[in-house]
Amino acid sequence: MSPAHTPTRARRLAALLALAAAAVAVAAPAAPAQDGPAPEATGGLVVPGKPVVSTALCANQRSWTCARGQVLTLRGDDLSAARAVIYLGGADDGDDVRVPLGPRAAQAGELLTIVPRRARSGPLKIVTALGTATETEQDLSVVDDIPGIDDARRLTKLVAGGRRPAVFRYRLEDAPATGAAVEAVRVSDGRVVRRWPLEREGDATGEVRWDGYVGDEPARTGTYVLRLNRGGEAAASAVGDASPQFDLLEALFPIRGRHTIGRTETQRFGGARDHQGHDVFARCGTPLAALSKGVVHFTGAHGRAGNYVVVNQPNGESYAYMHLRDAPLVRKGQRVFAGQRLGYVGDTGRAFGCHLHIELWTAPGWYQGGRPRDPFADLVRWDAWS
Repeated sequence: MSPAHTPTRARRLAALLALAAAAVAVAAPAAPAQDGPAPEATGGLVVPGKPVVSTALCANQRSWTCARGQVLTLRGDDLSAARAVIYLGGADDGDDVRVPLGPRAAQAGELLTIVPRRARSGPLKIVTALGTATETEQDLSVVDDIPGIDDARRLTKLVAGGRRPAVFRYRLEDAPATGAAVEAVRVSDGRVVRRWPLEREGDATGEVRWDGYVGDEPARTGTYVLRLNRGGEAAASAVGDASPQFDLLEALFPIRGRHTIGRTETQRFGGARDHQGHDVFARCGTPLAALSKGVVHFTGAHGRAGNYVVVNQPNGESYAYMHLRDAPLVRKGQRVFAGQRLGYVGDTGRAFGCHLHIELWTAPGWYQGGRPRDPFADLVRWDAWS
């Protein structure tokens, strides 16, 4: 069992999460130390040294970078006596946020705290049970969003709107004529689906990065090649692979693990109960990924839908995932990429067994004037691809 998953750490994290509500408020000053004999009189009590923080880590972030609401792990020396962390922010004391610590939050060399919503970038102050305090030499950079986990990263195929684009680099050898360009060509029929005019950079090189979209729509699933057209070949040469070829998926199947697409009347769209989506079954805790890029329109919890998230796509359509195990990993207004983890399969709300209820809505989107449509054919097709 790795140190990050020991029962002791799990209990500390559970106790820490119980204090999350207190993390958004400025706590009262620390209580004065109780009267009692001096440490020397106890015969065995050792006064802890001054806390020193050497490392600050948050999941999926660079060192000394953390998002609001994330669990921050501080490592260093003599941290067991810490009873509060103060996020100092800027030079003005008005943005200081004090977070009290429970007795299980700190060990000698490690301290766990939740970054409060009001926290700003700046140094941290560690306050001990004895009332002494020390500041970190390095600032903590506080950001808005947790970097998304890319559940398509192991695919050999590219996903339209995903984190990994197709890349074509070229070197200009002459001034490009009008019409000289890099083209995205679909191999199956030779159709040019996208074109980029050649542009001279400072060192006479250029680069095209394509996310698989043509306007507001993803390109059709298939094999593509990026290449110079005739005018481009007269003025430039490719750097590296002269004809980078790749397979592109127009969308990603949302459940990233073993699953079963429902086939009964109650599991499919419509039917006697006017089911507005389709049910896909998987173990609770199976990752759920964004099927396409877009902007989070809504996140919340509902008596029937449980935890759910709605994403608006570039073309105005929407998709909704319901019955998530936990609150979604994204917030309203956040941009997401295709393949970004949005949450996990669950059975919250009115759900019989662990499953994803997925809804697809026509433009202008989910309860914005659009209407739900049957997603079954799309799910079967996406499942075959990815």
